[in-house]
Amino acid sequence: MSKEIKYLTDYDLCRKNPSKEIKELQEVFCINDDEIENGRALTIFEGDPDYIKTNQENNRGNIIFVTYETDNKLYIISNMELDIMDKEIVEWWLNGAKGDKIDDSNNNWNYWYNKAKKGIAYRGGSGYVYSLYAKEII
Repeated sequence: MSKEIKYLTDYDLCRKNPSKEIKELQEVFCINDDEIENGRALTIFEGDPDYIKTNQENNRGNIIFVTYETDNKLYIISNMELDIMDKEIVEWWLNGAKGDKIDDSNNNWNYWYNKAKKGIAYRGGSGYVYSLYAKEII
């Protein structure tokens, strides 16, 4: 059985009257009262987050995200709302990232910056080495 994919933003985690599901995520990510009051929980992206690159910008990616998995759901929590094309990149990656995996043995960010048009830079919250998946190359 495949897991349901649930897309949220850090803003969604800052609801003042949260559902049970959001309350649990607030606890998992240690969302504090100040973040809830301010409406942003950017601390969940501290360190080295994962990236979605949606157009050929010369950087790691324009959307940052983290994943959280339960028995029946996979949460993709990003710093901004994902549109249909963004979700297409995420789902391509979740379904095995058919296409070009950039050689990441040297954490090849230069190639990523200059050649990847769309893709995922995934670290998964552990270690420092990213896996770089290019859905489209320039």
